[in-house]
Amino acid sequence: MDDSNQNQETTKVGTAASVESVQTSSEQGNFSRRKRKFSLFLPLIIFAVFLLVGGAAAYILVQKTPEEKFASALANTSNAIEKVITMERNTSAVDIDGGFSVTSPIVADGSINGRWQESSGSLEGQLNALGAQVDAEVRAIVPEGALAPDVYINVSGLTSVAGLLGIVGADAPSGVDSFLSSLDGEWYVVNHTLIESPVSADDTTQLELTEEEIDDITRQALVPIRERLLSANPETAVFRINEVYGDEQFEGDDTVKMNVGINKDNFIAFVSDYQAVIENTKLKELLQSTSPGSSIDELLAFDEFEERLNEIDSVDFENGSADVWVESNGRFIRNIRLYPDEDNRESNYLDFSLPYEGGDVYPLEMKVRMDEDGSAGALMFGFNFNQVNGNSELLFDVNLEGDSGLVAASGNLVITGTDEPVEVSAPEGATNILEVLQGALNPLQSQLESQLPAGFDSSDFESVDDVEIQIENLNL
Repeated sequence: MDDSNQNQETTKVGTAASVESVQTSSEQGNFSRRKRKFSLFLPLIIFAVFLLVGGAAAYILVQKTPEEKFASALANTSNAIEKVITMERNTSAVDIDGGFSVTSPIVADGSINGRWQESSGSLEGQLNALGAQVDAEVRAIVPEGALAPDVYINVSGLTSVAGLLGIVGADAPSGVDSFLSSLDGEWYVVNHTLIESPVSADDTTQLELTEEEIDDITRQALVPIRERLLSANPETAVFRINEVYGDEQFEGDDTVKMNVGINKDNFIAFVSDYQAVIENTKLKELLQSTSPGSSIDELLAFDEFEERLNEIDSVDFENGSADVWVESNGRFIRNIRLYPDEDNRESNYLDFSLPYEGGDVYPLEMKVRMDEDGSAGALMFGFNFNQVNGNSELLFDVNLEGDSGLVAASGNLVITGTDEPVEVSAPEGATNILEVLQGALNPLQSQLESQLPAGFDSSDFESVDDVEIQIENLNL
């Protein structure tokens, strides 16, 4: 009987171990197959994902305290940020489509669309304002063996807009009208050698990172985020709860409102940890490659780092806090509000918000509400991110009333991944941009020389002092 029970227990243990082994192997296999992509926009991602605190978290049907909800939100953020940084984009190019509209103080609108892949692509745009229309097209083509593209530019409608702006006509410098007319509808090229920075062979190799090096940077960069920035452990956490206000509706969502502050010592440690990430990974060489000949100390002023931390240490963090609305289910931080003017909290504040309503797209917003110095109104900047395919959208909305009147404008830019090929051809007969610049200087030089006094010879001077001597000799 005992042998039977023992055999059953052994079988169970063996089965559990096998299942765990299979799960671990599967997890490792899935992890190894994930393609890591390092993002140079890590600070932006950190800000964005701080709001995106529960995208993949399951709803836990238990009653949580406000402190537990806040801790849950921070933990979910740590998982989400790894997903964003390491997600694989399965498309090789992006389609770009956007536009804007201004309704005050003038009526104007515009659009932009095109397709881009790495350094090659094409964009078309249009601007309509005060009855005039300007059309533009840009093409970028990387020649074989080059590091930067030749950029081709075509603009039509310049003369109509220039007339509205008053830079042509009777009072304009001589030759401006004919110069703009010569540009209208013609193709011009910026040669790739004007764009490329001269670098040595050793410098160019620093720009290339292997998958293992990217993986190492990602792993190390995530550690201080997990252990400090998005931690609820009071021993290491950057953020702490000062006060819980209670349940509150925020823009129609059930939330818990609280006041959150910063632990100064842990914040200083968080900054120091990121210094170590830069020093201990290929990120150091990557940053150095952007400025050949400069050391990492010169680029990031590490020699002044201790002094800067001492400056942080002298700051009074006790008065630095923010109001935070956490969704009642503990999955999302719905809104973070900062008050730059404590005496006018109702009309002057800065919001970082996540008005999520379901689906794959997370809408992140930054809102500024102001009422001071003769200006009142709101500004909104948004970033919509699709967690499944990596597509994104940038938005803005401005509505400000001031002494000079109302300013009202809005716009968006959608970036969508595509597998369609990027096909760009170089236009024939394009003129080098250097010739255009010389043509722009000629009428201005003629206008300047026509206003110089008689007897002034510009060919006789080599410095500003020579000019002053000639002017004195003319008794001016």
